Amino acid sequence: IEENIQKQSEIYQRRLHQEFFGYGPLESLLEESEITEILVNGPDSIWYERSGQLSRHDDIFLSDISFDNIIERLSIATGKHLSLNQPFLEGHIPQARISIVEKNITHKKTIVSIRKHPLN
Repeated sequence: IEENIQKQSEIYQRRLHQEFFGYGPLESLLEESEITEILVNGPDSIWYERSGQLSRHDDIFLSDISFDNIIERLSIATGKHLSLNQPFLEGHIPQARISIVEKNITHKKTIVSIRKHPLN
């Protein structure tokens, strides 16, 4: 039991680290080479495409605030900034092309599309 608790603790710590310093639940999807696209329709609706098949991710953002923080982190990584004057962006990070449409345009939640570059 103690080994199981320690393993769960390590998983939880890694997940918290991803949420505060990385891309939260998107980290595992970005790391997986077979995933070609990631679609985020809010903090609790994450989808991905693998081998032409669209599936719902079983992980979500821990809160609306962490979702907003990760959107900001993605924006910074592209070298662009979302604002009322610029409510959408398209940019690149090393492994992918990113499109973000801010919630003021969608009238619900911010939407993110990440199209991963193919591996050669």
